[in-house]
Amino acid sequence: MELAAVLTIWGMFSCFLLFPRLGLPPLWHRTAMTLCVAEFVAVGIWSYGSERCVERPCGAFAEAGRTAATYDIPALAVALIACAVIRGLRSRPRPVPPPQRAAAPEPRERPHTPRPRRASRRPTAPR
Repeated sequence: MELAAVLTIWGMFSCFLLFPRLGLPPLWHRTAMTLCVAEFVAVGIWSYGSERCVERPCGAFAEAGRTAATYDIPALAVALIACAVIRGLRSRPRPVPPPQRAAAPEPRERPHTPRPRRASRRPTAPR
């Protein structure tokens, strides 16, 4: 049970630091920090509520903290990470296909006009 709490706190704090770097809106990293703080509070309620408890269930308030720290908040944390991954996959730039080249236009037929002949540059001998 403590492992779930530790992993949730570590994961949500990591998300709090990474989400702004990944370009997610501020609501996302605020939500990650809110879940991190909620996990701390739930673990504190569970810890202090079950201090002198010999057998479970200790008290309603301590058991509510235990349930929140063990099941509820980690499930919300996994949902937040899953939503962030889905958003990242949907908003990633897609490869652009190369542009289609238009077929070269057929050369137009021009009427054949003879070119004028150039005069020779060599002087010609008189005849």
